[in-house]
Amino acid sequence: MLKRSKINTAVLLALGVVAALPVMGQDANQRVEITGSSIRSIAGQTSLPITTLKADDLAKAGVTSAEQAIQFIASNQSSVTSTVSVGASNGGAAFADLRGLGAARTLVLVNGKRMVNNPYNGGTSAVDVNTIPYGAVDRVEVLNDGASAIYGSDAVAGVINFITRKEYKGITVNSAITEPTTSGGGKNYDLGVTAGVGSLNQDKWNLFGGLSYRKQDPLAATDRDFSKTAFIPARGVNKTSGTTFPGNYVQSGVTGNFNPSLPGCNTPSSIPSGGICRFDYVPFINTIPEQEQLSAIVKGSYAVNKDNTVALEYVQSNNTLSSKISPTPLTGNRMPATNPYFPGGVGGTAANSDPLFNKTADISVGWRQTSLGGRASESENKTNRILLDWQGSFQNWDYSVAAMQSKSDVTNTFTGGYVNRAGVRAGLAGTGGAPWLNPFGAQTADGQTYLTAQQVIGQVQSASGKLQGVKGEVSGEIYKMPAGPLTMAVGLEYYKDSVEYLNNFALIRQAASSGLDLAEDANGSRNWTGVSAEFNIPVVKNLDINLAARWDNYSDFGSTFNPKASFRWTPTKELLMRGSINTGFRAPSLYEYNGPAFITNTGNPWDDPVLCAGGTVNAAAGGVKSRDCGQQFNSQQSGNSKLKPETSTAWGLGLVFQPTAASTLSVDYWNYTVKDSIGVLSDEVIFGNPIKYAPKFVRCSQVSAAVAATLDNCGIPGGDPLGYVIQQTINLGTYKTTGVDFAAGWRSEATSYGRFSANWQATYVLSYEYQLASGEDYNNNLGTYFNGNPISRYRQLLNFGWQMNAWSANLLNHYSRGYNDQNAVAAQYTNTVGSINTWDIAGTWTGVKGVSLTAGVTNLFNQAPPFSNQGGGFQVGYDYRYGNPIGRALLLRGVYSF
Repeated sequence: MLKRSKINTAVLLALGVVAALPVMGQDANQRVEITGSSIRSIAGQTSLPITTLKADDLAKAGVTSAEQAIQFIASNQSSVTSTVSVGASNGGAAFADLRGLGAARTLVLVNGKRMVNNPYNGGTSAVDVNTIPYGAVDRVEVLNDGASAIYGSDAVAGVINFITRKEYKGITVNSAITEPTTSGGGKNYDLGVTAGVGSLNQDKWNLFGGLSYRKQDPLAATDRDFSKTAFIPARGVNKTSGTTFPGNYVQSGVTGNFNPSLPGCNTPSSIPSGGICRFDYVPFINTIPEQEQLSAIVKGSYAVNKDNTVALEYVQSNNTLSSKISPTPLTGNRMPATNPYFPGGVGGTAANSDPLFNKTADISVGWRQTSLGGRASESENKTNRILLDWQGSFQNWDYSVAAMQSKSDVTNTFTGGYVNRAGVRAGLAGTGGAPWLNPFGAQTADGQTYLTAQQVIGQVQSASGKLQGVKGEVSGEIYKMPAGPLTMAVGLEYYKDSVEYLNNFALIRQAASSGLDLAEDANGSRNWTGVSAEFNIPVVKNLDINLAARWDNYSDFGSTFNPKASFRWTPTKELLMRGSINTGFRAPSLYEYNGPAFITNTGNPWDDPVLCAGGTVNAAAGGVKSRDCGQQFNSQQSGNSKLKPETSTAWGLGLVFQPTAASTLSVDYWNYTVKDSIGVLSDEVIFGNPIKYAPKFVRCSQVSAAVAATLDNCGIPGGDPLGYVIQQTINLGTYKTTGVDFAAGWRSEATSYGRFSANWQATYVLSYEYQLASGEDYNNNLGTYFNGNPISRYRQLLNFGWQMNAWSANLLNHYSRGYNDQNAVAAQYTNTVGSINTWDIAGTWTGVKGVSLTAGVTNLFNQAPPFSNQGGGFQVGYDYRYGNPIGRALLLRGVYSF
């Protein structure tokens, strides 16, 4: 019979971030499936660095979703959270990102099996963690090591495995609320119920189901002082827009920009800057969108005999996210002098003293639709998976056969604020029977009614992804060696993957500034087969070597072979040494390969390198300040059918030391290299070197008349405006990163004051560099904002625990070191983003059978996100991907089981 050694217990203790207990209460001698291996073994007897998080303990820190749970992984450097959906087309998705190598290189599993990728995710290709039925999750296992030799594509940086309950009997009801102490929105509600009958051991069957609901209230930008404006001159931040209200206008043949409200403009939303009026859009947006999540799981298991169990599992998750961005900007609009609201012209309703202005000729107006409020949209992602799984054993051989189908349907619906470009232009020109519209002041009753009727409302897009597959594995002992049994596992998998993108052309061709003007339908599919083998070899006493290899064949990319070797050595009962080396690969996702083209905006405001070089308008070339200087230009993004797969290598060495029975320390060095990396050049890179990237600048003269009609810049007279920049998915160069992971745990004996514990998890990145193209110089992203995001050098989670009878308490610290900011500002405003250092505290009482009550405070000291001058998104004043704008919040949670 296998037994758990002292050092194995130490491994378990080191792996626990919040808890240092064996997972799921398993028997010490029970063979279980461990993330990162196809061979069942005793929990803790592994050569791989695995971190285990227990959902019950995370709940005491206010965690109610998978998106929040992955923030408790020190090696995770996620930059795509649900807040990114404000102004982006990612369906409200959130992704994990181990090692900062990108979400597409982290494989996310549920119960060791694949889920379908989010089909429409704005340049990333991965499982949306917001579609995981977190209410049913028992624990999360994190493999911080490359695993393509076991799992195939996507497991380049590691694996995160969300594990649900195996069975359940009884009824449990839980609810929680998190409420910010600062006025405004941001409340979070959580409610769940789990019920089950039967016992696999006693009745040979079990049926259970769980239902959970989570609601995140929106948080407006104006609810927090640090995020309430796009104009922060004291810090060099000016992310205002040249399309404002009252509108700016220009006239063909006349140099300069005009606005009837100059010189003071119409504060506070329209402010004077650089001699023109610019729009502060931030007061109209949400920094945190409204979100509702409803997830369910139903699982029935039947024990055919004591060695074989068949289970049918269905999971469903609905994630609905509603966001609001700035009112529609509409530029290049012709306004004739016959319009009664023409400035200083025939109508004479607004004076303009500029002597160069011809008061009888047409003007071109840029007008922000503030009377309709912000552009509002709703993204809904419905993801499900049905899994039929047979697991059993025969004469010390373990086997499993599974068949699954996972489907994700994402819809994008406009709910208000988007306007029909042609209808508004008819109102300005007085054509088609439309009432005259006033771009400089309040509308008449008829004008406002007409403008309201021009809103484009309805479902505009849908995307669907489907993953179907079968997987079989068998493992067991094949030879008795002097040092122990030689074990082997072999596996066979087959998958078919498909995506489809559909557009409601009747609506998207109307909506101005939606990014969908040029969108087209698209689809794609592939199938692939994987064959794997794994051997665990006990070389001598206390030294095991694990060898694994996998061959995959893709219908569109051919075949690939990836081996892995690892070892586990315990020279003394207090010390374990481990290491691994492997190769990996990642095939371009169907989104990266087939994704349809669409138009969005650059995150930052930039100057046209020709018509406003260096921030000075080039009037001689026909430059227009409000069009060409300090603008968020159009950006065309799309998939790329010329992509080739990524390849990678990874290796690591580590040790686990247990000086006493109640304390442990682990240290693991890691080294990753990814070649032919797939990604997108940020607008920061493209505009930072306009000569090198000149082919990515597309001017109005280079597009057809039909395309030019959809690009507002092309409708403003003067020169050859920039139509859009190309930010297509491409193969970049090589990524290289190294670092060290730390984990430590300690637990006291019981004392008259209770039992105390401490756990520490940390990642220190030694290097992080990559090429923007193969053969070019390496760029450093470590502690520096470049090409869209920074990599934090040091991240940690520190937990102090106390327990006495029915009472327990935890004090938790999250720390992430700061970095050099984007600093796309004047040199005197160069900024270093401060570190994030927050503390959470919570206490739990279990004095009545079946009852657990928790009260706590998250962000105890109410630390605001550190200031950042980044311009990657709509949120301003902090980096919305890393800093949490909620602030201090009170947590209440109750659980009742019967």
